[in-house]
Amino acid sequence: MARASFGDLIASADFPHHVEHLVWDPAGAWLAAVWSRRADQPGGFVVLDSATGRRLHSVLDVGAFPLGLAASSDGTEIAWTYVSTSPDPGIAGQIRVIDPRSGGIVWSAVPGGLHPAFSPNGDWVSVRRHFGSAPETAVYDARKGGAPRWAKPFGEKTVFSPDSTLLLTGGHQLASTETGEVVSTLTTSLPIDALAFLPDGASVAGFTWDGLVIERFEVSDGALVSTIGLQMPDGHFFDQATRRFTFSKDCRLLSVADAKMFAVFDTLTGLPCFTPHISLGTPRELSFGPDNSYAAVLSELLTILETRSGAVVFQQSLPTAGGVRFRPGVWFSPAGDGFAMTGMRENPLSGFVRIFGTGHRAAHLRSRRDLNGPVTAVQIAGAAKRAIAVSAGTKQTVTIFNSNTGELVRERPIPGIVSTLTLSPTADYFVVAGSDSVLRAFNLMGEAQWRATHNSVPVNAAAVSPRTANLIATGTGGGDKNVRLFTRHLTISEDPENHRPLWKSPQPSAVTRVSISADDRFVAIGCTDRQTRLLDAADGTVRKAFPHDGQIRQIVFSPSEPLLATANDDGSVHLIHAPTNTVRPEIGHPTAVVAVAFSRDGALLATATGQPDNTVRVWQLSGASPTLLIAPRVEPAAINAIAFSPTTSRLAIASDIPAVVIIDATTGQEDRRLPGTNARAIAYSAEGALLITAADKVAGVFDMV
Repeated sequence: MARASFGDLIASADFPHHVEHLVWDPAGAWLAAVWSRRADQPGGFVVLDSATGRRLHSVLDVGAFPLGLAASSDGTEIAWTYVSTSPDPGIAGQIRVIDPRSGGIVWSAVPGGLHPAFSPNGDWVSVRRHFGSAPETAVYDARKGGAPRWAKPFGEKTVFSPDSTLLLTGGHQLASTETGEVVSTLTTSLPIDALAFLPDGASVAGFTWDGLVIERFEVSDGALVSTIGLQMPDGHFFDQATRRFTFSKDCRLLSVADAKMFAVFDTLTGLPCFTPHISLGTPRELSFGPDNSYAAVLSELLTILETRSGAVVFQQSLPTAGGVRFRPGVWFSPAGDGFAMTGMRENPLSGFVRIFGTGHRAAHLRSRRDLNGPVTAVQIAGAAKRAIAVSAGTKQTVTIFNSNTGELVRERPIPGIVSTLTLSPTADYFVVAGSDSVLRAFNLMGEAQWRATHNSVPVNAAAVSPRTANLIATGTGGGDKNVRLFTRHLTISEDPENHRPLWKSPQPSAVTRVSISADDRFVAIGCTDRQTRLLDAADGTVRKAFPHDGQIRQIVFSPSEPLLATANDDGSVHLIHAPTNTVRPEIGHPTAVVAVAFSRDGALLATATGQPDNTVRVWQLSGASPTLLIAPRVEPAAINAIAFSPTTSRLAIASDIPAVVIIDATTGQEDRRLPGTNARAIAYSAEGALLITAADKVAGVFDMV
């Protein structure tokens, strides 16, 4: 989609009748729409190019009155349900699954139903139906169709769990996707108005107007975990006739409104994200953008607000006269770079879809790899077309895949829990270490190069020299408490199963953080006794220890000089000049500092704080004391990782929102958002053209050019 200012019209398309349902391609390239039949015009289905509004494919059906529309998570299938005009009541409702790439019908079946939904893995399609019988939910095989896999009397709209194994029903029950059998029932005495899975799939959130509370339940047994009341403005009671509400996709936010007030609440605390708006009109529909950055209120106005501040970024009166009427519904694109609305004209009678821009630059997902468990670490070698991910399923696995296509290269099971994944700056090997006491080196085909044991204690941290890639440092705890320095290459006489260190340096407490300076002269370590120590890389001699008032979260050397930054729980960042053993003025923060990162030239330092501050700050390091350049509070969510581009001033921020936010570190201006679930780790390729994200059970590779 072309980049545009918020609310700029990007494209439009016209139809014989008003559009009933709309769905976006998960990659944002197209959107599909369905419209109702008229006396002289058939109903139908169409796939539109999102950039131009041009029709790519269409399917006409003389008797179609659409009931629902859904797209699979990979964008290869669309489910369309509708009512036929056939006089035979046995085929009153139908479902068709269509390939959006060709417009061809993959399969069709009767009966269909309301609210079609694909499971996240794309294997199943559920519908709610009530043709000639009591309401029930039916589940179809999404690939084959045919008769339903099962049908059960779950009358309300159902929701799939993130791993596709369960369905959450309106009757407060969790049912097996495979069989439809109820596996647990939520323990609540309240009339819950809506339920949704949290992203981890282990718990469920429910909202009820009765008491204005959010309840959380365990999926395994339905037990009530917590009850959180919304902190409402004094004296406000929602009008039953006009009230509306909706969860964000990840259940982190809840928007509620009536004719007199609109508010967005943090579901973890019950607190409003901003001072509630007094009135935005009588709400017809509420919705969130894909990454929670925007909330939309559709009344006689369309109002779109920033969820972190409440600032109105777009507001427009919706025509109700002059023959043009917009229908309820705001559909944001998956990348957040646009939104679509539908409407109709009265003279002559016709319908339309209009696509508007938001000013965000669209993100291009180059490839993705679904893994066997939550992804905990990622690295990418762009020139070699290799991406590496560590996942924690039933066993820890290192997966190497093609960064251009997502095709698997190799999987390597790793005993224990992996604590460190580090790619060499030359992008020709990587090391993995963890709780099984072994440091392993692999080439980019996943072939083992050597391994080094560590006295049967866990390896807490490992680092590769950032410029030459010749050295690897490790830190241990337990009964060992050593720093070891290894060379990249084995000597002629060495056993690849027992690579020996150049030296090891005993420490008085466990070593949890390690970093090597760009000139290979210094090794820095962070220890559990709250001290940072500088060691001489030549022999492991401790040059000096620097005490802190809190535990050390991260240490990292500048890529341009032997300057070390430490992130600490006491809210401080210390800058240590290694050659002189001197400390620059401390940088203070209101809460714990969870991450630090240097820009490619070492001129800027980014810091990220934890709860409740949750702010990224960028500091200029050119003067005698660091000076604050920007402090953009991107989202009110916990920050998991930050990373500078190695070639530009862009800074990537991963947090507990379903997107990685890219900003210009010199201005704070947002550049783009990379959609997905909450990213736990991120990494740029050496040339800066690609960025890999670790989100839930998926590793995604995005183009950054």
